[in-house]
Amino acid sequence: MTPALPPRDARVLAARYRLDEVIGSGSMGTVWRAWDEVVHRRVAIKEINMPPGMPEHEIRALTDRTLREARAIGALSHPHVITLYDIIVVADRPYIVMELLQARPLSQVIRDERTLSPGRTARIGAAVAAALVESHRAGITHRDVKPGNVLVEDAGRVKLTDFGIARAIDDDTMTSTGLLMGSPAYISPEVAGGSPATPLSDAWGLGGLLFACVEGRPPFDKGDPIPTLTSVVSDPVPPHPRSGPLGPVIDALLQKDPERRMNVRDAGQLLTEISRSHTDDGHPDNGHPNDGHINNGHPNDGRSGVKAAHAIAPASATLTNGTRRPVQRTPVAQPPPPWATSGNPLPALAPLPAPSGQPQGRPRWLIPAAVALALVVAAMAWFGVHLLWDLGDSLG
Repeated sequence: MTPALPPRDARVLAARYRLDEVIGSGSMGTVWRAWDEVVHRRVAIKEINMPPGMPEHEIRALTDRTLREARAIGALSHPHVITLYDIIVVADRPYIVMELLQARPLSQVIRDERTLSPGRTARIGAAVAAALVESHRAGITHRDVKPGNVLVEDAGRVKLTDFGIARAIDDDTMTSTGLLMGSPAYISPEVAGGSPATPLSDAWGLGGLLFACVEGRPPFDKGDPIPTLTSVVSDPVPPHPRSGPLGPVIDALLQKDPERRMNVRDAGQLLTEISRSHTDDGHPDNGHPNDGHINNGHPNDGRSGVKAAHAIAPASATLTNGTRRPVQRTPVAQPPPPWATSGNPLPALAPLPAPSGQPQGRPRWLIPAAVALALVVAAMAWFGVHLLWDLGDSLG
């Protein structure tokens, strides 16, 4: 039975938060604009909608999901992650109190503007990547990276939100598949196939987000969950003619095989470079110097930076196992950057370390070393057997 709540026209939670108006809602959640009577500030409060007649065990599952969101957000402190202020429980139902932003979801931005320029998309993507790197460092996978979970302020600031289906990598208490699945159009092939989500699953979601920004639609959306999941697993990445310099990054993130997929850290570095060299769309570039975007190690010396991602990524995209793989894509005709003719190859970007509890990649030297050790053991055994034969002959 759904717990009784105070009347809608007199909602004051915990004798502190006054609910003023609904600013967003979905099938399972409502976000309120509220006023904190203690510190006198505007806040956003997320309320979980409990459908009438929902069984008690499902109510508990949704409550656990909300608490999981609170723990996930509360563990992070980053300029591109929504800030959690408080969590309260009223009538056995949790409410999450967060910072209130004057912002639109990226999904609404795409609906309003149809497509975004590569430069603006790169700035948004770099901010999302920075937020994901921080969450992965804390051992948290987001599991639902999509435009609807990214907030964009008019001034250009970007925040990743709704960690409602996120969980710590080593937290296995939630076993309901329905609660852990992300949006079908942005879910990775391995998760769609039943494998556990990893940081590389979030990398796939980032690739789908970039695709949606420049093309105005998700890469694999078929309008129905089952056909969409089938397309995610089996169909090639659709063409994305509007992606420009983002094309190689999108292709590297949307690799079906997670072992061949670019990780979030490397993608963030490439997106930061693109954002710095594509500022002709009239939107402010908030990617530098120090707002939380991933620092690629170059000093801010006034140089224009890399002209396009294909100057870095298509020729040699860094993979999670440390190798470099050619990206098969026709390069966009642009003049090479100053260092392109120096003869010095671009150093490999450091891959994202595997979080605690995840299997580490096998070192390259392990197999040759094992073979060499086996040969040494075999040789010693052979000489030992012959030594015993010779000793037996001499004693006989």
